Amino acid sequence: MLKKLTFTGIDNKVNIEELIELKNKYPLIEFGFLISKNNTNKNIDNRFPSLIILQKFKNKNLNLALHVCGSLASQVIKEGSLKCVKEFMGSYFDLFERVQLNIVGHTAKEKLVETFGKEVIIQTNLDVEKSKQVFELYKGLENITFLTDKSGGKGIDSEFDYFDLDYQGFSGGLNRENILSKKEEIEILFEKDFWMDMESSVRTNNLFDTKKIEEICELIFK
Repeated sequence: MLKKLTFTGIDNKVNIEELIELKNKYPLIEFGFLISKNNTNKNIDNRFPSLIILQKFKNKNLNLALHVCGSLASQVIKEGSLKCVKEFMGSYFDLFERVQLNIVGHTAKEKLVETFGKEVIIQTNLDVEKSKQVFELYKGLENITFLTDKSGGKGIDSEFDYFDLDYQGFSGGLNRENILSKKEEIEILFEKDFWMDMESSVRTNNLFDTKKIEEICELIFK
């Protein structure tokens, strides 16, 4: 059963009131906020907004997930702790219920033991063997979940990997045209609770598009 529908890529121009309206109408939706040491607070990429916009999100009761990319995600994997992310985010860290680690190309060697009460999502990727190694190391740990994404946020339609889990995320090439068929596919092949994550397909001119999000929600939650 679909438990959550995530829309990733909040940017500096997002209208917070529109997000609140969407969440009130569709309580299962979550918004993803991307961070990296190379892009955050530098106005380089719209998908990596400035942290200061999170001031608008305080006390708004939105479902938020922090998506950690690049060397910062690698540092978490190396140290087995979210401490570096907590320090990077400061007080804004408390706004997020879930933290996703986009660890493409990195292999975990230490168990993730310090999560500060957050649900941690491990994003698996095209490197099947490394994904399996991370899965074997982390499976069974409290508050650790997995999301399969062979697209890496590029919106490329690809096959999903199904893990032996009670709860799993699915992403990669999801859009308005295929979301219903993909949802049905997961329900048939996975038969357990899951969430879906969309990024590229909910943007217009590389900006977060709440109209596209609402169109998808109308399809999923009708």
